[in-house]
This record gives sequence, structure tokens and C-alpha cells, in this order.
Amino acid sequence: MTSRRSSVTSYSSISSYGSNFDTVPTLTKTPWELDRHKRNSLSRRTRRSAGLSAHFFQKLPREVYDCILQQLELLHFHSGAHICPSCYLRDMHNLALTSRAWDIATREKLYRNVWILIDDAPHDLKKLKIKTASRLKLLRRTLRERTALAKYVRELIVPDFQELYQNVKGSEKLDVIDMMSSVVMACPNLKKLSGFYIPYDHNFDRLSHALSTRRNLKEHVWLLENSRRIQITPDGDKTNSEFYFPHNDPTEIFLQHSDHWSSLSTLILHSQNPGCMNFRSFIATFRKLPSLQHLLLSNFSSSEFTDQTLHALPPLHSLRLQDLPGLTDKGLLRFANSHAAKTLRSLLLIDLEIMHLPVLTKFISNLPLLRRFTLVQDGSPALFPGAVLARPIFRSTSLEFLHWDILVPGAANEDLAESIATGAFPKLRTLRSPSDHDGLLQDVCRPLAQIAQPCDAHPDTQIHGSETHYVRSLSAARVAAQERIEDARKRAGMKIIVEEDGVVQHTYTMRAFMGRIGSRIEYSLEPDVEGAESAVVSVEELMKGQRVDEDKGGRWNRVRKGCLHFGRERRRVQLGMFF
Repeated sequence: MTSRRSSVTSYSSISSYGSNFDTVPTLTKTPWELDRHKRNSLSRRTRRSAGLSAHFFQKLPREVYDCILQQLELLHFHSGAHICPSCYLRDMHNLALTSRAWDIATREKLYRNVWILIDDAPHDLKKLKIKTASRLKLLRRTLRERTALAKYVRELIVPDFQELYQNVKGSEKLDVIDMMSSVVMACPNLKKLSGFYIPYDHNFDRLSHALSTRRNLKEHVWLLENSRRIQITPDGDKTNSEFYFPHNDPTEIFLQHSDHWSSLSTLILHSQNPGCMNFRSFIATFRKLPSLQHLLLSNFSSSEFTDQTLHALPPLHSLRLQDLPGLTDKGLLRFANSHAAKTLRSLLLIDLEIMHLPVLTKFISNLPLLRRFTLVQDGSPALFPGAVLARPIFRSTSLEFLHWDILVPGAANEDLAESIATGAFPKLRTLRSPSDHDGLLQDVCRPLAQIAQPCDAHPDTQIHGSETHYVRSLSAARVAAQERIEDARKRAGMKIIVEEDGVVQHTYTMRAFMGRIGSRIEYSLEPDVEGAESAVVSVEELMKGQRVDEDKGGRWNRVRKGCLHFGRERRRVQLGMFF
């Protein structure tokens, strides 16, 4: 009889004395043994992570929180031009409720760039009353009571109050200004007031005074109006009095606002009617702003802003000259050769009607640091009879972005296309030409498969000009560019013939295309502000803001992004877009 011990060790005996097995048998674990191992490992991992989380997240460095908050801001504000401040503030508030550490991190972020929204839905803006701005009053009280939070504030973003200010009348306008100025006075380190811009008529208002006391202010917008009772003459005197009182001089009052703006880097001066400024006002303002880098001058009469004023400009990084009839081609040519122009990185010449072609060639060729150049006008500049320029006429080794919008086509478009084709712009990457009626500039850029947008198919946007009447429209320009692309596809560009022993086996036809293979220049017809009809952002868009239209996909876009509240989504217009 075989014992139990011998039966247990039978496998060993067979393995030891037998040699007929081809492979050595192995033991396989049963299913319940495998499940027991998985349960033990899972429980160990769970206990380890649960024990680590309480200490690990408490010791995270502040930089980790800041990085997460920065990514959250990018998701809301940099995924496109359409932004929804309500969703961003909601997410930040929910994040602050998770822990004490997150509350500290989000508090500084929220108060550094403060969004102030009104309480009403957009469709009720016309019925707004001043009492509805409860959030602004609550913020004012918080900043006054908690000065530590007030020191965090660097920017006040109030886009809805621009619309509120425009809809109310009479004394309610003053109430809006007074409330806004009181919030500004509560922020000692304020650098920007974004989204709220009111006219200045050389009379005292509390908001202008409050901003003039902020020593760290980085940007400001002057929307200048001529007072009904005061008119500034070119020599700076008042026209309604024979005596001079310095404290009543509108020029002196205006200049006093710049006394503490040693940090101001961006300035917009826009005149809404003539007689607002004079030579002394411009020069003294520039001298009081030692940190000025970006300047916009717009809509001043020929007696207010002249060639003499242009030559007194300080060295800048960005300069935008718009609708200034007092400037001449001779004055612009002299400025292009001046020392002040050598530091320009961005130059915009809009509605100056430059008719002398060498003025443009000087600006493009003589500025060694120029990265962006914008030209918008109706007439096409040309050479004087008998004048000759070396080819290529236009050239730049630094230019990266070119906006070329000459409404009436002429020789300048042909010269520019020829210069680009010969490689005179080695660093140029983007070319935007809404008035490229003949497609000359599109043909020297990289080929595109699609440039038209779905909104361009609307019947109202298809505006075509005639040979004698041209229309400046981005939608029409995109439709025309798409038609040129489609027409090129209909033409045979290349034929490939496959032969074997002299017999044609296959014939392939490759269609033509609009553009140049190998070009690194992108042909763009996108506006500065998404959804705008004008390619270049205007001061009017800054004043009125850009709210997303719910009837043009805005509601669907909000639902798709998770925005289920009343639409406050808007296109934010920032001062940096003007340069």
C-alpha cells in the first residue's frame, strides 16, 4: 500500500528517475489565489495614497497653485476671443471653497485682476438703473474695510459699465462716474482700468482726477471733447476771456493729470471734435511721460496736430497715426529719417492718404526694428513723373506682419507683390490685404484650401464692388479670395503620364492652386477682434465693447462650453490690439 508521503512526493520521484517528459511541468495558481493577491495589492495602494494626501497637498509650494490658476485662466480667456467672465469667476470661487490653501491662492488672483459685472441680463441693459450696480458698491466697501486686499488690485475690468453709462441719462451718468472713481481711489496700486472710457471735455470729473492720483498707472485713454464754454486756440489761450487765470486754463488742467504718471507706457489720444488740443498740450504731455512706449493719435484737425508736432514725438516702440489731415508727405518722410523712428517696432498709418511712394519705402526699409506695419487708405501712392526707384522697391529684413489695405488698386500693389516674390521680406510670416481685388498678393503667399467662413455665406455679406466703386469689407474679401481658390482648382496644373514600352498606361491630372509652394507667408483675412467687420480695431469698438450676438451661434457656443446662465460672453477689446 502506498503511503501518503509517497503519494505527495510522487511528482519528485517521477521527475528524478523519469526522462520521458519533453517539458518540465509548472504549477498554476487557482483563480481564488489570484483574486486574493489583487485584493491585497489594491488595499495596500489605497491605504498608502489615502495616508499621503493629507500631508502631501498641505506642503505644495505656492508656485504649483499659481501654475494651476494660470492654466485655468488660459482655458477661459485664451482659447478664443469670446470670453465669459461669469464662468471664470464661478470656477475660481468653487476652487477657493475646497481648502484653506486654495482660498489663499485664489484670493490674491481674484483681487489682482478684478472683474466687475452687473446684475442684470444683457437683454435688460436698456432698462438698467444705477441701483442695480450692487456688486460695485460691495467691492468698494470691501476694499475700504480690508486694505490688504485693496493693495492686491492691479486691474479693474468693467466692460458692462460702459454700456450702463451709455444707457443712463442726466445725473445717473455722474453717479456711475462717482462710483467708479471711488473704487479707483480705494486701489493704491492700480495699473489699469479696462472697459470703461468716458469723454473728457476739459472740465473737472472725479474719475479723471482719481486716475491722475494712481502713480502706478500703465495705460490710459483720452476721449477728448471740446467744451461748449471753453475752446482752446492754437496758442493755448481761451477765447471767451481777455484775462488769463492759470487755474482756469484748460491746457493747464489737462496737463495736471499727467503729473504722477511716470510709469505710464500706453496712451491713446482720440479727438471727438476739433479744438481739443494744441501744440503745447501734446509736447508737455509727452515730456511728462518718461516711460511712454505705445502711442495712438487719432482724429485731430490740421491746426491741432501738424508736422511740427510729429517731429517732437519721443522714441517709441509702437505708434499709430490715424486720420490726421495736418500731416504731409514731406513731414512723414522727414520723420521716417529721424532718430525717434529708429526704435519703432510697430507702425500703423491709417487714413493719412499718403500719395508719395518713397514715404512708404522709407518707413519699411529704414526702420531696423520694425516688426509690424499697417497701411490703410483709399488712394494708391505712386512715384512722381520721371522718378525712379531701385528694385525691389519695398524691402525689410525685420518685418514679420504686414497689413496692406489700399482700397483703389494701383502700382503700389504690383510693386509690393514683386518685392515679396523676389524675397525682399525674409522674415515676413503674415500678410493681410482686405483690398487685394486682383489677387496679386494672395498669389505670392502660401496656398490655402479654405479661407471663407460660414458667416460669409450670408446674403448680406456678399458685397461686390464694380470697376469704379470698391468696397472695404472683410467678408467680401474672404468670399473673393475663396472664389480665386476655387477657380484655380478648375484649371489643370500638371499632367502625369505613365508609359510602358511606348504605350500610355495612365494619365493623371493635378489641379492648379492659388499661391506659391514654398512660401512661408500666410495670407490672412482675420480681424483684430474676432467677429468684427473691420480688420483693424477702431476706437469706436473700444468705447462700445463687443458683445457676442446670441442669434449668431453665441448661445450654442455657451452651452457647448458649459455656460448655462444668461449670456455675458463678449469679445474683449484690449489696448494692445491697437498696435
